[in-house]
Amino acid sequence: MNYLLAMRQMSLVDWQCKLNESRSSSNFEFDLPRVHVHVISLARSFERRRACVEALQIQNISYEIFSAVDGLDDGAFHEREIARYAGKKKRAALHRTSMMRRDELESARSHYDTASLPEEVRNDLHERLRFGCSMSHVRLWMRLLSTNLPFFVILEDDARVVPNFQRRIVDALRQLPKDWDLFYAFACDIRPGEYLRGNIRQFRGGACTLGYAISRKGAEHLLFDAAIGSELPVDKMMNVPVSRGRMLAFYADPFLVERVDNAHEQSTLAYL
Repeated sequence: MNYLLAMRQMSLVDWQCKLNESRSSSNFEFDLPRVHVHVISLARSFERRRACVEALQIQNISYEIFSAVDGLDDGAFHEREIARYAGKKKRAALHRTSMMRRDELESARSHYDTASLPEEVRNDLHERLRFGCSMSHVRLWMRLLSTNLPFFVILEDDARVVPNFQRRIVDALRQLPKDWDLFYAFACDIRPGEYLRGNIRQFRGGACTLGYAISRKGAEHLLFDAAIGSELPVDKMMNVPVSRGRMLAFYADPFLVERVDNAHEQSTLAYL
């Protein structure tokens, strides 16, 4: 319901006024000459992230692998995470799947697209794996707030940076207004706004978390407001406050990352 309400409220936002305010704002300033990239990936998914890592290494971009939350693991989620960030329906699905052993979860995942898997089990597994994806991002946002850094650049492991990524993203971030929340290096289902300046456009809503930068202000808003008790996948949850005009978001046009075809290895999320 929150997502549908956000879509209706989008028509009430004065996007042009917001864009004009961003254009007249002083630019975002930071002292980092280079960015450090956080790649969300399961520790065991070496092949899946190979192209992502190789592209970063070729361009001599500093990065680290951030261990994704594996929904198939026993004890994958902390009780406080479930209590804070899972909606009522999601909590029920997590409770039911918590009664399953890992081998049972793996078997259900391997039969995810077959008629042999009962629909209720498929739906519960879907929610469990989707919550693992959400918590992977949430834990990174928490880490950002535990540092003194002004932002994080986050990639999922099927992303590949474009040539000259380092220079292009630093230039883009320095052209953002000082109060920005999110900057999408890639997005899908975009509701585009006009250009802010250069190759940066106003982001009025969309999906995908393949590659983005998030400011401390953006992380605080998501962690202490939008993400609490959500029933939505992480990208749609992030989209709700953006579409309502409560978070200031932009995206690169053209994109600064691209999706890698990882057909040889199944996603960590069974529904992808």
